[in-house]
Formats: sequence, structure tokens, C-alpha cells
Amino acid sequence: MRHDDPDFQGATFEKIIDGIDEIRPISEKYDATVAQIVIAWYIKNPNISVVIPGAKKPEQVKSNVKALNINLTDAEYQLIDEKL
Repeated sequence: MRHDDPDFQGATFEKIIDGIDEIRPISEKYDATVAQIVIAWYIKNPNISVVIPGAKKPEQVKSNVKALNINLTDAEYQLIDEKL
């Protein structure tokens, strides 16, 4: 559960939130959500062969699919890689 996960507590959690705030301008550039940008980052990552984002509602699936049309620059990819 997340309440037991150290990534969701204290300084580690704050670092993740700060990283998301730094990714937000990229999402604004592409008129996308931060989640869509992170999915696009996963898709561009050469170390990941399959991306399976979670979704509970059809709207979330449609939103996730929009990430396929986002082509991050190498600099954007690197920034996200450093922040995540």
C-alpha cells in the first residue's frame, strides 16, 4: 500500500513533487497532462519495451492514448529522466 511505501513519505515524496513541478512546463508546451508526458517518457525510454499505464475509466484510456502523439525532444527526455 502507498501509505507504507517510502516513496510516498517525507523528503522522498517532496522530491517527487518538486520533480513533477519541473516537468509541468513540458506538459504545458504539448497541451498535455503531466501523466501524458510521463507516459511519453516511458515510450521513448530505450530500456522499456512495453508500457502498460493503468486506467479505471474509459476517459483515462483515451487520455493515456494521447501520449502516443507526444514526441519529446532529447533535452526534455533527459530532464524528465533526471527528475523521475
